[in-house]
Amino acid sequence: MAKCDLKFIIVDDEKASRFLLRHIIEEQYPAASISEASDGETAMNLYEKEGADLMVIDQHMPFLSGTDLVKRLRDRNAAIPLVMVTNHSDAKPDAMYAGLTFFVDKRDLPHKLAEFLPLLLSRK
Repeated sequence: MAKCDLKFIIVDDEKASRFLLRHIIEEQYPAASISEASDGETAMNLYEKEGADLMVIDQHMPFLSGTDLVKRLRDRNAAIPLVMVTNHSDAKPDAMYAGLTFFVDKRDLPHKLAEFLPLLLSRK
């Protein structure tokens, strides 16, 4: 059963990727609030202003990489699940060390993210 008050932030510089991620989230959580950012700085500002229950982050973006965004969020004690969705598997070790919760290769979308969203949200 979907909760109405869930807030998500999708961070990806590619509009098509944001669209796909939004679709995956809305399919499971149709009443959720979803904000989008095309770079890490904007995402950080959104989180500080609105908060979130979960953030989905790309690695390669303007101004602030996904790994740097994860580190910055964890440095500010963000306790939400942070999910990286990227084609750059080489980013996984550094992102996990920075505090990433879950890593998904874009080639494994949408089934892998859809499968793990409820599990990640239940750990909050």
